[in-house]
Amino acid sequence: MLKGHLYPNTLQLTDKIQWCHIKAYLINVAMTYSLYSNTLHSLYRFVRIVYYTRCSLYQNIYLYIFGIIIQLILSLIQPIPLLFTGIYGYEDYHCQILLTEWIGVMIATVLIWIPPLSITITIYIYT
Repeated sequence: MLKGHLYPNTLQLTDKIQWCHIKAYLINVAMTYSLYSNTLHSLYRFVRIVYYTRCSLYQNIYLYIFGIIIQLILSLIQPIPLLFTGIYGYEDYHCQILLTEWIGVMIATVLIWIPPLSITITIYIYT
């Protein structure tokens, strides 16, 4: 007997929860990517100000391509632990970390917000 015959809503609910986790992961990837984009921009400004005499350093296109690849890899890897901790709450159409779950909020803050912002702030302080 099929599982859907006994409990008709369970298959739909598990599909919605899985789709919810995928959507939440992609949203976190986009947010992390935009944060690292700001970091890459601040790194460009840093190189232009501090190493202004070395034109080969800040005019090297391969350096920026490498930076974009690193940015993409980091933004894809960093939100992965959020999927395995089970901190996303599914409510109707919204899939997000519940604000009442402090452990989830702290994990998301440490994994997504702090690394790119600390690098950006450090670069601007040094400049």
